[in-house]
Amino acid sequence: MNRGIISLTAAGAAAATLLWGALTPAFAAMAAIETVQALENDSDEAVEQAIQRAVQAAVRGALAMGLPRVELRGARILRGAVSVQILARDAESEGAEHESTGTVTPGSLEKPTL
Repeated sequence: MNRGIISLTAAGAAAATLLWGALTPAFAAMAAIETVQALENDSDEAVEQAIQRAVQAAVRGALAMGLPRVELRGARILRGAVSVQILARDAESEGAEHESTGTVTPGSLEKPTL
């Protein structure tokens, strides 16, 4: 009799675990990444190049974490540097779809398109 109760309890626990796993929502991975790049000088061209380098570095970081969807959140010009912020998500993320959201691949880092 004890064996029957133990096996029913074990079977019930296994079924509950499987059912719980099927009913729980999957959580999407997300990361806010900020990158700072030094400015060579104060010219517009130097600022643009520094922003491009910062975006590329942030996107590389996102890809390294397995987060191919990126959204440019902002760029700031600091004293002697620029700062770029992106929001990176995994491919399964939904919601918050904006025009500025793009998907990148490792081979597309020449000129990031966000």
